[in-house]
Amino acid sequence: MEGYRRALQGATSLYERPDWRRGILIPYAGCCAIALVMLLFGGPVRSEVVPALILQVIVGTLVALAPKLRLDRWPYGGSLAIVAYLVSVALLRDGGGTTAGFGPLVLLPVIWASARGRRDELAVAVVGVALVYIAPAILIGAPRYPAGSWRSGVMFAVISATIGITVIQLVRKVQRLIGEMALLAGTDELTGLANRRAWKELLTRELNLASRSGKPLSVVLIDLDFFKDYNDKHGHLAGDRLLLGTTSAWHRVLRETDVLARWGGDEFSLLLPACNARQALDVIERLRAAFPELQFSAGVAEWQAGDTAQELLTAADEALYKAKNGERNSSAIAPAS
Repeated sequence: MEGYRRALQGATSLYERPDWRRGILIPYAGCCAIALVMLLFGGPVRSEVVPALILQVIVGTLVALAPKLRLDRWPYGGSLAIVAYLVSVALLRDGGGTTAGFGPLVLLPVIWASARGRRDELAVAVVGVALVYIAPAILIGAPRYPAGSWRSGVMFAVISATIGITVIQLVRKVQRLIGEMALLAGTDELTGLANRRAWKELLTRELNLASRSGKPLSVVLIDLDFFKDYNDKHGHLAGDRLLLGTTSAWHRVLRETDVLARWGGDEFSLLLPACNARQALDVIERLRAAFPELQFSAGVAEWQAGDTAQELLTAADEALYKAKNGERNSSAIAPAS
C-alpha cells in the first residue's frame, strides 16, 4: 500500500504542487514598476539606483526561468536569489533615500521563501530583512540614516518571521490536504487499493518511463473465479472479507513498485514495472500460493514499443478472456503486437 501511495503522489496529474512562481512574479513585477515610476518622477536619486534595478530584473528573470534552468536543483539557489534581491532593495533605499518608500519591498522574498515551503530560505530572508535596515544605520549612520532607524529593521524582521512561519504552515497544510484528497479520489473504498482511474494514471506514467528507459513493463488483469457463487452462498459481507483477505495476502508477495488496483467488482489489475510477460506469470503463481483458497483467471500483456495504454489493456483483456474460456484458475499471455 505504501508503494501505491508514493506512486500516486508522484503522478503529477493527481498531485500538483502550488505554482509559487506565478504567485510571486506578479507582485514582484508590480513592485519593480512602482520602484521605476518613483525613481523617474520622485525627484533626485543617487547612482546606486541603476545597479539596484538591474539586479532586481536579473533576479526576477531567474525566478521566471527557474524550471527551464533547473535552478530548483541548486541547493543554495533560492538563498542566493533572496540575498541578491535584498541587496537591490538596500541599494534602492540608499539611492532614493530612507523616505522614498522602498522599505516594504523587503517583505517580498519572505513571501517567496515561505510559499516554497523552505524554512532555510525563510531564515535567510528574515536575517536579510533585518540587515537591510540595521547595517546602514551602523555602518553609515546619521545624517543619511537616523540613529533610531535600526528599530525599523527589528520590527520588519519580527513581522517577516511571523508572516513567513504562518504562510509555510498554511502551504504545507494545503499540500497535505491536496495529497489526501488525491489519494481518496484514487482509492477503492473497501480494499484501500488504487481504483481504476488512479491506476490508469499510473499506467500512463509508467509507459512514459518504460519508453525512455527501454525496460519491460507488463499489465495483468485478474478475474476471480466463482466469486458470484461465493457471494450468493455466504452473503456480501463474507464476500467483502474474502476480498480483503485476498488483497492483504497478495500485497505481501508483491514488490513496492508493483501497483495492484481494484478494477471493479471481482476484477483486479496489476501493474508490473521492469517485468516481462514470463516474469509476470511467476508473479501470478506467487499470488495463487499466497491465497490458495481463492481461484482466479489472469491475462498478461507485455508492453511493446509504440503500444498505447488502451492497446495494452485491450491485449490483457483478450488474454484474460482466453484464460477464462479455458481451464479456470489459469493464465494466458497476449501475443506480441
